[in-house]
Amino acid sequence: MGTATKVEGVRESDSKKFSVKTNTVFSANNPAMLLSMALTGRGVAFIPEFLCREHLRTGCLVHVLKNLRSQEIPLSLVTPEQKEVPLKLRKFLDLAQKKLKEIF
Repeated sequence: MGTATKVEGVRESDSKKFSVKTNTVFSANNPAMLLSMALTGRGVAFIPEFLCREHLRTGCLVHVLKNLRSQEIPLSLVTPEQKEVPLKLRKFLDLAQKKLKEIF
């Protein structure tokens, strides 16, 4: 007994949008929870690859729809407007930008 759910994403090969209807028994908006459920054999998880990359590498998880990806979601780092950004914050923002580019 589940709930009809529609999962939407984009085909990597041609960037066309897709949707898949599923019969969902469990859903969450927490990628860590979805990863945990997949690792314990309780279903399929549609989560960012950087969260499960190591599990894919070791074979604990496998791609089942490898050519599909989710739609891009913008990510912003924000701070209150100020005349001068403190050095610690500037260093953090620079590092975060570098690391995010590596991940995405």
